[in-house]
Amino acid sequence: MSKPVELTLSKETKGTFVYVSVEDNAVITNLYLQKSQMPAEAPKRISVSITFE
Repeated sequence: MSKPVELTLSKETKGTFVYVSVEDNAVITNLYLQKSQMPAEAPKRISVSITFE
């Protein structure tokens, strides 16, 4: 089973981009992504899929 989650850019820290869930009751509420692993400019929205095994 998998669940897609839509997140929007919330803020930027020294080393991370912080994304928050669009939905109130999402399986992921906050997601911190390392700047070094992302494109130079942070996408405004991302989609993440969670797989339950």
